[in-house]
This record gives sequence, structure tokens and C-alpha cells, in this order.
Amino acid sequence: GLATVRASRAAGAQRAGRAGREAPGAVYRCWAEAEDTRLPAFPAPEIKVADLTAFALQAACWGDPDA
Repeated sequence: GLATVRASRAAGAQRAGRAGREAPGAVYRCWAEAEDTRLPAFPAPEIKVADLTAFALQAACWGDPDA
């Protein structure tokens, strides 16, 4: 499945920079300028949003249920 998430301001700036390096052009954002200020400055660290269920189950199988 496709999961959609809000981009951070840092990710938007990176995409705009990448587009400018590839060829001259313009950047069009699909959100209002006011919404841009409400976006998080940076994305959440992956360790905070990653699903660690498989790791926990494997650690328990190897004898460390408190890992």
C-alpha cells in the first residue's frame, strides 16, 4: 500500500534544490504558504516511527524478551 505523510520544510527545500540542479525551472508547492509555516521543520527520526515489532519478536526468540 501507499502511505502518504506530510513533508517537512527541510524535505521541501531539499526537493526544490534538487529540481534546480537538474535543470532551470520553477518549484510549485501543492499547499498554501500559510500551511508551509505549520509544517514540521524536520522529519521525525526514523527510530521514532519505525515498526520494531519484528525486532522485539526476534529478540524474544533469542532469549532476551526485555531487549
